[in-house]
Amino acid sequence: MANEYTTVTTHHDGHGVTERILIEVTDVHDEVPYRYRFYYDGLETGLLEFKRGDGPGVLSVAVLAAVIDQLKAYGKGPLASRENSLAITNLEQGMMWLRARADDRARRNVLGTTKS
Repeated sequence: MANEYTTVTTHHDGHGVTERILIEVTDVHDEVPYRYRFYYDGLETGLLEFKRGDGPGVLSVAVLAAVIDQLKAYGKGPLASRENSLAITNLEQGMMWLRARADDRARRNVLGTTKS
C-alpha cells in the first residue's frame, strides 16, 4: 500500500460544500497513512504530515487541539451553535483518551516507540 494514493471522503455530508474538498493520502508506512494533501476545487490548500517514528510531524492530539481551538473561536461569534459545543465536548473527550494512552505508554516505557 506504500505507493497507493487513496482519498478520504468521510467528511462529505451531501450538501455540496464538503464534497468540493478532496483529501488525498499521499504516503503510507506500515499500512498507516501519515501524509495527507488537501484540495478545494482542485487547488491544493494544505498538507498534513503526522509524526512517524522519531521523525518530524504532528501528533493526532495536536490536530485535535487546533480543531478545538477553531471551534471555540466560532463559539464566540455569530456561528456559535449547540452542534459546535457538542463537537468540542467529543473532541476533548478524544484528547482525554489519547492522553490516557500516552500516560499508559509512558508508565510502560514505550512512549515514543513502535512497541505495543
